[in-house]
Amino acid sequence: GGDFQLVATGSATPPHDLVAPLLSVPGILRVDLDNLPAVTPYFRPPEIHNLRVAEPDDSRFKIGIIWAGKLTPRDRSCPLTHFIELISLPDVALFSLQLGDRTPDIEKFGVAGLMKDLAPMINDFADTAALMSQLDLIVTIDSAPSHLAGGLGVPVWTLLNYVADWRWLMDREDSPWYPRMSLFLQPVSED
Repeated sequence: GGDFQLVATGSATPPHDLVAPLLSVPGILRVDLDNLPAVTPYFRPPEIHNLRVAEPDDSRFKIGIIWAGKLTPRDRSCPLTHFIELISLPDVALFSLQLGDRTPDIEKFGVAGLMKDLAPMINDFADTAALMSQLDLIVTIDSAPSHLAGGLGVPVWTLLNYVADWRWLMDREDSPWYPRMSLFLQPVSED
C-alpha cells in the first residue's frame, strides 16, 4: 500500500520516504521467474473504439501478422513471403497489422486481395489494441505489437531471430510475462 509517484529523470524529487529507479523495483521486491505476477490481460483497448476487422458473421480463424520492424538497433524483420502459405489455409482470414515502410510489400507480392490491410485504421496503440482484441492469433516479429498483444492476453506467436534480445530468455518456448505467448526462435542464423 501507500502512495507512489513516478518522477522523470532530471525532475525535482518531491518529499519522499524512498526513491528507487523503476527498473530496480523487481529486485527490491525480490521478483523472479518463480513468483512473477504474469496476469493478463493487464489492460484493454478503450471501449470507445468502433473499429471492426471483419463482418460479424465471419467465422474464419482470424490471424493478424506483422513481418517487419525498425532497422535499428537491429533488424528483426522477416519477409512477407513467409506468411503467404497461411493465406491458403481453409477457414483462415489473414489481416495485416504492418505499419511503416514495409506495408507496400502487400502490393509488391500480389497478396492485396488475399488479406485485409488494417494499416489505414491504425493511428495509435489504442487502435492497434482494439483491432488485435478481435483476432484469434497474432503472428509477429519481436516488436512493440508483440508486447501489446501479450498485455492484452491475445494469443501471440513471436518470431525471434537467432540472436534475440536477452529478455526473451532463450531457453524457453513461452514467455513468463505473457502466458498466451509462444516464442519461435530462429534455429540457424540468417535462415
